[in-house]
Amino acid sequence: MKDIVINQIAALDQIVHNPARLMIILLLSKNTSLDYLELMETTSLTSGNITTHLSKLAAGGYIKIKKSFKGKKPHTKILLTEAGRSAYAKWANTIALALPESTLDQIASRRLYKGSRFQPENLGYYDFYQTDCQYLGWTQNLLRGFYSPPIPMPTSL
Repeated sequence: MKDIVINQIAALDQIVHNPARLMIILLLSKNTSLDYLELMETTSLTSGNITTHLSKLAAGGYIKIKKSFKGKKPHTKILLTEAGRSAYAKWANTIALALPESTLDQIASRRLYKGSRFQPENLGYYDFYQTDCQYLGWTQNLLRGFYSPPIPMPTSL
């Protein structure tokens, strides 16, 4: 099992795994679309830096860039593609495999159920990791922002 996890971590999609591109994909996964200036302001990336990262994401097929005009001003709208959502979910699944045992124990102890009915709106950031994997798409719910105060993550593995 350990070798499989190591191989999956080694095979992480480097387009998604880059911190700046990961920020962009995270923001786009939570919004229908964002314009260039909103994305630049939220990520605090410079114009040249964000343009480079957007180009790499677009070349990978993870985002679509739509250019138009609002009045006489150019407007750039960025959307996450289905391939981008899929790559992001795969990245999250792989990262979840690397979580330390102590964090997994905390996750398991924080499972929140109301009676026997599953209540995703009550779940926190890490609650989807060990729900016996019976609820497919746990990482999608995690990535959509079912957050509560997060468990402090260790600084190293």
